[in-house]
Amino acid sequence: MKTQIYKFLYFKIKKRNKIIISTISLYISVLFYGQESSFQLKSTSAGIGYFLMKTNFHHSSRDKGGLAFQLNLLAAKNNNIFKISYILGNDLAIYGSSDFKVNEFNLMYGRELKVKKWLSLQGFGGIGYIHLLDKTEYNIRTSTENGIFKNETYNKIALPLTFNINFLPSNKIGFGISTNYNINSIANNFSQQIYLTYNFKN
Repeated sequence: MKTQIYKFLYFKIKKRNKIIISTISLYISVLFYGQESSFQLKSTSAGIGYFLMKTNFHHSSRDKGGLAFQLNLLAAKNNNIFKISYILGNDLAIYGSSDFKVNEFNLMYGRELKVKKWLSLQGFGGIGYIHLLDKTEYNIRTSTENGIFKNETYNKIALPLTFNINFLPSNKIGFGISTNYNINSIANNFSQQIYLTYNFKN
């Protein structure tokens, strides 16, 4: 029985690592390809904020929340914008390890509206993958408060949506507010980040 559990966990970890490596490889490929074609790099950004999630697992329905980190790479062809996005959410554990983590890997398409020279709005939609890790307490008996902990993981295909407000005080450096909503079959995830961006194009 233990052997089967170890094999199951091994394949789960292996699958997750493949997705992370594939996302990084795609990021690097776009980085190099975009420099040599009409499909040009637009910007890269990193941000920090928060996430909120209403879980609907089979054993409970609880609110989750915590810090959220975001990394993005944008490329453009004509008026079309393509985006690779990674979002990491982690609950606020002051003591001990975190009980809940969320990872999002998204490939998105969007457009940009120039309001002013220093202000633009962006909207994105696409397809993504969401990975949830939940450390949940199960009561041994209904008549006692003593419990055991069990890690549960969930992997789902998702529909990510993003709206950005960009401020561009210079040609190269900017900042903004990113609002994200990830729709999936296990637990929809809402997050917002304040980010810094570097523009490859003038």
